[in-house]
This record gives sequence, C-alpha cells and structure tokens, in this order.
Amino acid sequence: MDSLMLALCVAAVTFGGTLVGFTFKYVLPEKLTTGAPRDAVASVVGLLTLLCALVLGLLIWTAYAPYSTQNATIQNYALRVLIEDMALADYGPEAQPARDGLRDGLQNTLNHAYPVA
Repeated sequence: MDSLMLALCVAAVTFGGTLVGFTFKYVLPEKLTTGAPRDAVASVVGLLTLLCALVLGLLIWTAYAPYSTQNATIQNYALRVLIEDMALADYGPEAQPARDGLRDGLQNTLNHAYPVA
C-alpha cells in the first residue's frame, strides 16, 4: 500500500469516526453526554493528542538526527581538506601535483558518496 492510499484510508476513518460521533451526540441520552462521561471522553482525547504529539516529535527527530550527523561530518571533512590545500599552497608550484591529486580525490569521494542519477 503506497503512502497516498494510506493517507486516504486514515482520512476516511477519521471522517467516518466524526460522523459516528455526531450521530451519537443526538442518539444517546442527555445524561451520557454531559458531566462526568463528557469529562472522561475529554481526558482520553487529551491523552491521545499528547501521544500523537510525542510520536510525531520522535518521527521528526529520527529524520533530523542522521541529517545533522552527515552535515557535521561533511563540514568537518571540508575544513580538513581546505586546511590541507592551504598548507600545500604554501609550498608553491612544486606542490601543485599534490593539490591536483587532493582535488581529484575529493571529487571521487563526492561522486561515490552522492552519485548522480
């Protein structure tokens, strides 16, 4: 089942539950829709809302953590390559083959890590 079908199923179940709730509001006796029973339902809805917020937060964090780690690793790697290139530049034209090798190695690493489709 693809994500669009899953989203449509969730929307349909939610809409159906809303319709059932509206129907129960008018079908059930007055004593079941006011006072303590209503407060109990409100407490359960609050608990479910809290659980949904926690699950959504964890879902977002599991997507953000690898991105953050990769971003920090790439920045660290780029800084080290830049420092090495600047150190090789201090040696003048004799170090140009080493600088070219560093550039080619960096290009190969990027092509390997992020292949072009």
